[in-house]
Amino acid sequence: MAIGAWLERGGISLMAISNTNVSKAKRFLILFHPRSGSSWLRSMLAANINFHLGYELLARVPAKDRQAEAIESFYGQAFRPKVEAAGFKLAPYQVSNEIAVADALNRQETRIIDVRRRDVFRAGLSQIRRRELEAYARTPEGKKMANLTEGVEPPPPSIVDPAELKRMIDDIERELSRMDVYLARLSGPVHAVTYEDMLADHHRVLDGIADFLSVEIAERDSFATRKNTPDDLHRAVANYDELCRALMGTKYARLLPE
Repeated sequence: MAIGAWLERGGISLMAISNTNVSKAKRFLILFHPRSGSSWLRSMLAANINFHLGYELLARVPAKDRQAEAIESFYGQAFRPKVEAAGFKLAPYQVSNEIAVADALNRQETRIIDVRRRDVFRAGLSQIRRRELEAYARTPEGKKMANLTEGVEPPPPSIVDPAELKRMIDDIERELSRMDVYLARLSGPVHAVTYEDMLADHHRVLDGIADFLSVEIAERDSFATRKNTPDDLHRAVANYDELCRALMGTKYARLLPE
């Protein structure tokens, strides 16, 4: 696929790139790992007219020699006149040229919103439930649904293979470590956000981001999250007690809810 098509899919207007009136919008990045609430955060920010949000830009531009170019093009476009902050989502596993991408982000003086989930056990279950949701529901356009939306019921309780959950937890912990390593390459300021904090008080989280970016976040009242995995894990996992017994006495036992 041509670079132009990649950029258009990632949230970059090629017409805007050719405009010499480049915006002075604050540059930011949502650094995330799977099932951390990053899509929910993105949707809250994108609802504000003074924000421009791309999607997972580098997932759409996988070529090693084009990722830095895609970042420069994204931040270099002329945004709408009212846009004060522009950013996109990035997970470390999407980066194929770590040094070039870090250099591009540093040249743009990119601020980093570091989004994580403290409860890795639930994150692993959520990843399994996401796959089941993808098989269970479709968007109006017929695409697989990765996150629960209004009007769609969550899938029925899952039967979770302990070995699969262990793999999911390992993958998430590996990605958390990669986030730490990648943050060390970036020179911009970092603002930490957790999924648990968003659930507890998303207004407070948005206040913190507004202060971090020095911009107003006015639209924030219509974002009740729809959770694919209920708080009561017995309602999410049909074999929950059996699953916990299988993890006892292993390195994963430290992650089990008390």
